Amino acid sequence: MNLESFVSYKEINHVKVNMPNGVCVNATHKGNIASNNGILLHNVLFILDFNYNLISISKLITNSHIHVIFTNLGALFRTK
Repeated sequence: MNLESFVSYKEINHVKVNMPNGVCVNATHKGNIASNNGILLHNVLFILDFNYNLISISKLITNSHIHVIFTNLGALFRTK
């Protein structure tokens, strides 16, 4: 992901993110991203050298009208 993926963003000061391997990195920006299926994700953190896009499912279903259904083939996102 790069900053061009964001609909809007702002620079943030030293928000630390703990990675699964124990390394702590800084997020440099925070903003909103619109997915290709119309879901708007708010307060997305941008970490310059991170090569993966991660979504907090608990935050997504708490802060939106989205249901997430997991199957052996993947995940399905539906509006409530």
